[in-house]
Amino acid sequence: MRIYNYFIFRLYFYYKDVVKEKDIPEFATSIGLSVINLFNFLTAYFILEINFNLEFDYVGYLIGISSIVFLLINYFFFVKPKHFLNMGFESSVLGSILVITYVLLSLVLFIYFINLARDARL
Repeated sequence: MRIYNYFIFRLYFYYKDVVKEKDIPEFATSIGLSVINLFNFLTAYFILEINFNLEFDYVGYLIGISSIVFLLINYFFFVKPKHFLNMGFESSVLGSILVITYVLLSLVLFIYFINLARDARL
């Protein structure tokens, strides 16, 4: 959980310092977290679809409902209480590289497995 809180910390200060989001950095952080969570969730779904020949006709509903659930969970349980600010995290170059690597790896795996699932459906 400490790693996830560090990820929230880095994303929060990215929106607050780099993007200069002064009004609602908490909500922007929640949206960013939810998007990454959604990519990871859909990657796992497509892996299961490929390996077990699952076909879910309502993928749009799955994406919509899981997006809202991730947003609510991230905002109310992780971002709004701001526990990550009291954990003594500091910004570092290595931490930045690891967070960027995690985000890029999530996106690459998502794209790779969505293409495999598309090819398996054809």
